[in-house]
Amino acid sequence: MNSEFNSYEARDLSETKGENRSGFPGVRQISILYSVSVIVLVFLGARVQRNEFYSGILISEFVLILLPPLVLTLFGRYSLKKTLRLKMPRLSSLLVITLIMVLAIPSINALNQLYLLLLKMIFGSVRFNSVPGATTPEGLLVNIGVIAVSAGICEEVLFRGVIMRGLERFGPRRAVILSAFLFALWHMYLTSFLGTFLLGLLIGYFVYRTDSLISGMYAHFANNAFAVVASYAANYILERNSDLANLETMAGSIDEYFDNLLQGPGATLAFVVFSLVLTVVFFGSLLTVLLAVFRHMTQKTAETQERQEFSADRKGLMWLIPGLVLIAFFYLAEVLTLMNMRFPWMDAVLAFLGVI
Repeated sequence: MNSEFNSYEARDLSETKGENRSGFPGVRQISILYSVSVIVLVFLGARVQRNEFYSGILISEFVLILLPPLVLTLFGRYSLKKTLRLKMPRLSSLLVITLIMVLAIPSINALNQLYLLLLKMIFGSVRFNSVPGATTPEGLLVNIGVIAVSAGICEEVLFRGVIMRGLERFGPRRAVILSAFLFALWHMYLTSFLGTFLLGLLIGYFVYRTDSLISGMYAHFANNAFAVVASYAANYILERNSDLANLETMAGSIDEYFDNLLQGPGATLAFVVFSLVLTVVFFGSLLTVLLAVFRHMTQKTAETQERQEFSADRKGLMWLIPGLVLIAFFYLAEVLTLMNMRFPWMDAVLAFLGVI
């Protein structure tokens, strides 16, 4: 027992001082990577997307998001296969993941509606950012390729591939939660933070339980593809039904919808909130059952994974600060905008960053 403890202690020390011995990047490396990805995306992302949305998204995904983690892995001489978990998951696991993602959509959407309502009550307004919706079958295929496939590959390599791997030195549970939190922050929209965080939790859980990044890529693709198809279906219905042609005009923006809801009868607000909570409970219960099935299916895979719960270099997390400071500015700018407060210094900084 004593020799076993001494062996573990020696291994722990070697991991702290030379994390690359494990075969994948350590805490300091992935923290630097995160800050670099934020800075690069902020300074260059808006600029490359300004002229043409679709080509700009592809450049952002494959050059600004995918390239940095690959460069770190290859030039740091880390194991690409081990870092990215390059193995095929079982078909049965992918089928259950599909069902989980289908059930997660109404659950997360209902939670997000409650979250937006709360933001509306706190800040006085909300805004919802969406990508251009397709109106033709060809446009639908383009949107699936650009929005679902590219994000599913590139963002998963960065977050559930390299970043979550490095964070696993704090234990798998903390790695899943921290990587999901950083993932949500990285999108830099307060109004979409909760939904993105919950999505990140699910995807991280899939990746760890199957020991395959392909599971995460598939889940991310499925989520984005469902959203793209739903947007296309809505546009298709609106175009072909004269009674619904002015639906968006009648309903107004989401901010106006919440205005009407909060200023209307209290019974209406209570009914809407109750309906959303009921949706969360109903679909959440089904989701819990499916997650239990998935956990049972992947038990053997999870048990055979190499444990990396070492005393990681917590000081390495300090390298997250540059990226987090930049992200904090965007959240501050969004909050001030929601409160209808604009300042010249804020616009000057946003202009310098290339956002406006």
